Amino acid sequence: MDRVIKAGTITKTKPVVGLRFLFPGAGEWELRALPSGATAIEAQAADPETLYAKFRPGTALALPMQELLVFPLWLATVDRSLMEGLVSIQLEKRGLLARVREEAAFDFRILQQEADRTLVSVVVLRSDFSPELCTDRTEDYRLSTDFLKLPDDALVIWSELGRRVFAFLRSGELVYVQSLAGNAEAMLAGETCCAWLALQAEGVLTGLNGIVFFGEVRSGEVQSLAQVFGMTPQVLPAPEFARRENPRKLLPYRVRQQMKERESRQRLQRICTGLGLAYLVLLLVVLGHYGWIVWQGHSLEKELALHRAEVQAVRDAASRWEALEVALEPGNYPVEMLYRCSRHLPEEGVRLVTFDQSPGHILLTGEAKNAAVAFKFADDLKKDRELGDYTWIMPPPRVLPNDSSQFQIEGKSRYATNHTP
Repeated sequence: MDRVIKAGTITKTKPVVGLRFLFPGAGEWELRALPSGATAIEAQAADPETLYAKFRPGTALALPMQELLVFPLWLATVDRSLMEGLVSIQLEKRGLLARVREEAAFDFRILQQEADRTLVSVVVLRSDFSPELCTDRTEDYRLSTDFLKLPDDALVIWSELGRRVFAFLRSGELVYVQSLAGNAEAMLAGETCCAWLALQAEGVLTGLNGIVFFGEVRSGEVQSLAQVFGMTPQVLPAPEFARRENPRKLLPYRVRQQMKERESRQRLQRICTGLGLAYLVLLLVVLGHYGWIVWQGHSLEKELALHRAEVQAVRDAASRWEALEVALEPGNYPVEMLYRCSRHLPEEGVRLVTFDQSPGHILLTGEAKNAAVAFKFADDLKKDRELGDYTWIMPPPRVLPNDSSQFQIEGKSRYATNHTP
């Protein structure tokens, strides 16, 4: 007897609220939103790249079944920690992994566990995954079926981007999926029958609760499946959209690379920003310090301007007192200073030619029978305690043709100022 799938076999899922996603429709890509549980199509295009510009933060991308491989595997373990490695080995053995294992993207779900083995449903991104589906506008890649309400333990057929897709489900999980190109009407019955027999032989499925067509259906497809499976398929409108509690997320390798490059750029930008801020702070500190020095200089200039007249008056008074020092201090009388200098003259061999005295300054010129006698006279002046307030300097004497020497001795008072009266 033919059986028709009941509405009660549809898996109950929660409606999606406020979710935007790019979905592979029956003929075109659709940018959908689900506010308040009601599906709304915001835009449609033949290729997904046209709709990437409309992405917002949080927009997801639903992967069409033609970009995926979905099939069951029996694993010889019940240890969850070993399953991922065993799945990877099985995929590599079947040649389904990319050339570099790090480039592979796959996921699996446990369907059944027995004493020493586990049945899992595996989803793998095809090695020839379409590059146009790789965009850094989103990091949320899901299966298109993760947005659909699909029946449990059934064969489901629908259309994606002009291709017929059929899927066997068990307990709400995909067990086997195939996307048919070309004349799908002629291939559908044969492909579904082969898949059904293989799943039965492997002990994955033991029975079907029904067959469901979503969307437009050709009469030949319904009749051929009814003959193969001995049950009348149910034809329903487009499936309702819903949220899975734990959707499969498969991130393509190229997108992962784009994410890493973006993170590297952002990290470099943060470093450059930090260095720029540090340089700006340092520049502000330097400018602040320079401004403080300038302000201090202006303050000192103002203070000096206030006391400049007083300083000049004191300086002028000091100069006048220095000019009067010779007249007021007996010890500095010219005659007294001449006496103190001339008493060091030897009895013969040295004679003074000139004696000139000004405030804080004495200049002696003379002749000596030789340079040694002139140096001896200069040393005696330096050793005289009464002349200790003066510093005596004598350049090398000039030798005359008769071997005598002309000398010049200059004395400077230690207390003399650099100002002239």
